[in-house]
Amino acid sequence: MRPVKIGVPQGSTLGPLLFILFINDLPSQLSHSESTMFADDTTVLTEGSSIHDLNVKLNLVAQDLSTWTQQNQMVTNTLKTKTMLIHSPQQLKNTSDRSLSVTLNGNTLAQIRIIPIFDLVKFRKLLLPVNILTNPSARSSFKQMFKFLSSI
Repeated sequence: MRPVKIGVPQGSTLGPLLFILFINDLPSQLSHSESTMFADDTTVLTEGSSIHDLNVKLNLVAQDLSTWTQQNQMVTNTLKTKTMLIHSPQQLKNTSDRSLSVTLNGNTLAQIRIIPIFDLVKFRKLLLPVNILTNPSARSSFKQMFKFLSSI
């Protein structure tokens, strides 16, 4: 067994707790945003009046994240880090450019499908994409999930 000089030993009983303690200050280091954390996943939320405004804010957050990870000798997997634009139809009706351009550690982050708010359906306290109800394979999975959630 090798001594761990920084970070958290993998596979240890206390590993998850130590990791949470290790990254606990990350949200306070991210400007222009709110963030939520669960285990080793962090979601950053920001809002803006235009795509340009969002790109500026998100790139500032990416710079903050890059600084924090360097200071803490950690690495962000930019292949697993994505951007997503959530909007109402009225918010972007006057613009054709709906692409986010966010760079983290020299890599442009991929943007997953843009989700207009009207494409979401509320089920209990969950917001689900409408395509879950219209796509045949997704519908089957949704039915199984619906049965499970109904039993809770």
